Amino acid sequence: MRSFAKISLIIIILSTALYSSCGQQYIGYGVLYIEDSEQNLSEGKIYPIVQESEIRNVYTIEVEGAEAGIDVTRSSMSFHEKLTDAEAFAKDYSQWIDLYAVSLLNGLSIREEADGSAERLYKLREGQMIKIIGRNPGLVNIANHDGYWYLVLTEDGTSGYCFDKNLRIFNAREVDADSSSVLNTEKLNLFLERVYRPEYFQDLIRDNTLDLSRFRTTRGIFAYPDENKVVLSTKEHQLTFDYTSISQNSSGRFIFEGSSLVVEVRTQNRIAVYFNDNNQEYAEVMIYIENMEELIEAELERRDLIFEEFENLATVSSTAYGRITFGPEKTFSWNSYKRLVPNVIPETAGDSGHIALSYFPAPALRADYDGVVSFSFDNVPGGGLVNFLFTLSELGVKLVYVPQGDINKGIVEQESSSPLVIFMSGAGE
Repeated sequence: MRSFAKISLIIIILSTALYSSCGQQYIGYGVLYIEDSEQNLSEGKIYPIVQESEIRNVYTIEVEGAEAGIDVTRSSMSFHEKLTDAEAFAKDYSQWIDLYAVSLLNGLSIREEADGSAERLYKLREGQMIKIIGRNPGLVNIANHDGYWYLVLTEDGTSGYCFDKNLRIFNAREVDADSSSVLNTEKLNLFLERVYRPEYFQDLIRDNTLDLSRFRTTRGIFAYPDENKVVLSTKEHQLTFDYTSISQNSSGRFIFEGSSLVVEVRTQNRIAVYFNDNNQEYAEVMIYIENMEELIEAELERRDLIFEEFENLATVSSTAYGRITFGPEKTFSWNSYKRLVPNVIPETAGDSGHIALSYFPAPALRADYDGVVSFSFDNVPGGGLVNFLFTLSELGVKLVYVPQGDINKGIVEQESSSPLVIFMSGAGE
């Protein structure tokens, strides 16, 4: 593995002249990146450089015990004019000697500088192995991923910087590139044994705005380890990841081999999921919710209590806007509402339908309103929702019209500048 698995450095003995260390002049010193056991060259070792050939793209190095100088490709080692500089580099390189990486993405870029806008020097193939030879010290965030720019070396000698988001970094002494034998099973089981939900679920819980069209048990990431399968189901993505094995890279992420899925278990209740969908890379943060079913049940009970209050009103009326009767099973009938047509109620609407409590007032409106009620009229394609902020009292109901366009992700953020306000009394006519 440490020889690039058949990707060895091209080290050719070309020189036939004899070199002696006695009195030999050096142009510099190099630190070899990867060992070559055939030539008895050790990675991380400092070798005196006797000469350089730009035409042949080689350094001629002096090797103890060798009768002749050995030519190595220039990209296979660092170059330093001073021995002290080479020693400092070798000391730093010792932490990278055994580190390699595999590209998880076809077309992953190697760039001239540690910057996403820098010139691209090379495009990696998915599964292509590269040597890690250094790392830029600054932790950066790119596409919602905190990571590092690594200085890498390819098989053909191209060196440059590659961001680690789509790299599987491994230690060649400890874990083979295709091995799944070394895993943090405790962390892995946190993912495999639970269902994680989209991060926005947490906002819905915190704000008491459980929009049940978005807060659904069918949304999340579901692991089926017995089937070697993971299913991701969100509004934007419906994906199945079939994998062959699971490995773990040096940063602790779990690689689901045979698929594009990478999972990072950040805390006991939070993960990050990285994947490819239609040749686009995505990163999603997902959370664990222990009592989701209970929260949904509590929200449905809350709505049922409000429906009962409407039903208890029986009939309310307004001289200008007609009469509404609230019946069982969330039904209503609304007569004599001509003044609301067509600006509020569609022309094709019938006199009956169902009410719903699917939307919520923003926190700033909750002191003034009990909620948002939606009237779905019969004979209107799609139900023709007519929405109102409402306040219930023993005397009747106050309705404030809310255009559908003023509702964002199920939330009424504010009243309109000149709202239509309807007071309906429970006295009847």
